[in-house]
Amino acid sequence: MNLEISTDKEKDDDRILEAITQLQRLVEGKFEEQAAQLSQLVRPAARGLGKKKKILKPKPRESTEFAPALSVTSFTSNFAPAAIYGAPTDDKDRSSLKKPEVEPVKRGSSRHTFVRSMATDYRAKADKAALEDTDSESEPGGSHWQEIAAEIATSHTMSAAIMALIAVNMILMGVEVDVSFRLPEKDIPPWFNVVNLVIVIFFVLEIALKLVGVGPVEFFCGSDRGWNVFDFFIILISVLEATLQLAVQDGMNSQMVHVRAIRFVRIARALRGIRVLKLLKYVSALRGLIFSIASTMASLMWTLVLLLLVFYSFAVIFTQIVSDHCRFETVQRTGDANAIPECSAEAERFFASVPETMLTLFMSISAGVNWNEPLGVLREISYVALLFMIMFIVITVFAVMNVVTGVFCNTAIESAHADKEIAVMIQIEKQAAHVRSLQSMFNAIDTDNSTFVNYEELKAAMESERLASFLESMEIETHDVLNLFRIIDADENGLIDLNEFVSGCMQLHGPAKSIQMAQMSHENKLTRRALKTMADHLTEIREKVIVLSHSMDTFDLT
Repeated sequence: MNLEISTDKEKDDDRILEAITQLQRLVEGKFEEQAAQLSQLVRPAARGLGKKKKILKPKPRESTEFAPALSVTSFTSNFAPAAIYGAPTDDKDRSSLKKPEVEPVKRGSSRHTFVRSMATDYRAKADKAALEDTDSESEPGGSHWQEIAAEIATSHTMSAAIMALIAVNMILMGVEVDVSFRLPEKDIPPWFNVVNLVIVIFFVLEIALKLVGVGPVEFFCGSDRGWNVFDFFIILISVLEATLQLAVQDGMNSQMVHVRAIRFVRIARALRGIRVLKLLKYVSALRGLIFSIASTMASLMWTLVLLLLVFYSFAVIFTQIVSDHCRFETVQRTGDANAIPECSAEAERFFASVPETMLTLFMSISAGVNWNEPLGVLREISYVALLFMIMFIVITVFAVMNVVTGVFCNTAIESAHADKEIAVMIQIEKQAAHVRSLQSMFNAIDTDNSTFVNYEELKAAMESERLASFLESMEIETHDVLNLFRIIDADENGLIDLNEFVSGCMQLHGPAKSIQMAQMSHENKLTRRALKTMADHLTEIREKVIVLSHSMDTFDLT
């Protein structure tokens, strides 16, 4: 009897172990199937996690939006892509697709993958760590007044007011120079000095607010140190100018020192107008122009070196030819072999020396003089000089200058693209244009004006050549409409709103970025980690079942 019981227990153990093994194989197979489906879904969809648009403020999408919407506990369910909406994906059967009828799914439901759940947990941990880091920070280094000064100094209102004051200062300086040009010193309206003094006081207050708000170290060594040092230097000169102006008014009246001091004051006051360059910081068009011009300075220097070498080489040739001709003519006329060469007035004008000849050559290619005039002088002297002059014009005008112009243009374009702020502005404008186009497209797709787009509406829109071509221009595949609908439908309720449509299309826009590759690698790592954890749990369960089985056998035998 005991032998029969032992045999039955062994059979039960074998069945349990076989069931556990089958369960483990099933889990591993489902994970492999999930990874394969993930790869299939990502291949047409991994286009980019674009930046969120400030214009529309779309809803934030989950970082694992391309992962299949299947929970770990639902391995036995059908995992085909069409299972979510119950429709085939074959192009031939698209006409038979029915409107997807899927019940709304709330965030955190069982249909979300463990990858999304782990991402949510990680986000919560990151927020908690950030909060703890904020709480553990030391006490603020600045006082309440320092915070107020920093807020005022960095506000848009303050920047606009200072720029308006700079513009008024420029206009006032022009009016003052024009009015005082034909007036004696005592007849110049005194209100010019009063207004200038008020403007200097406002500029000093601006610098004082910045120094108090951001601190001297940040002011002179921070990211904006270039403009800060520039402002500080100009305002320091303005303060010295205003102080000297007051001293001159209270002291001397008609002495020569007074005249010299007034001259210095007005020159220093004119330097204050250089602050108008600060407009470049806020006007992107002006900033791009000046930045491009500044970036070509190195090319300009080497261009001048090249032209100087060319001018010098040809100037030596022309001066030598003209000098020999003048010497020969003088010897023939006087009969004295040691006579000083005497040239005609035209030859003396253009080719009197090497520097004069270089100046003539420079003026010939820069419209300073009609190059036919020096050419006429050389024609009377020698045809060899005539050929050299034509060669010089061809080399400089048709070769050197055109190549230099191309180098300048290329350098200016590259520098404009290299400027981070200009590149950011261009990118923002480009993305804003895409958002506006997508908004118009959504309104065109939403034929029933319900503010939602269902699968049938999207499918009908993709049959329109204009709408489909627009998405194709954004490098978004439109052949598999169902797959496209699934990817854009972030909340998986079977309907797409405006935020989902714009955000989804912007994420699919363009080629796959490195962040998508890193995301896929991270999700695969999470999948492998979960698979290993589950395999360890199954092994542990198997060992516990074996121990329990042996315990039962021992109990029965006893």
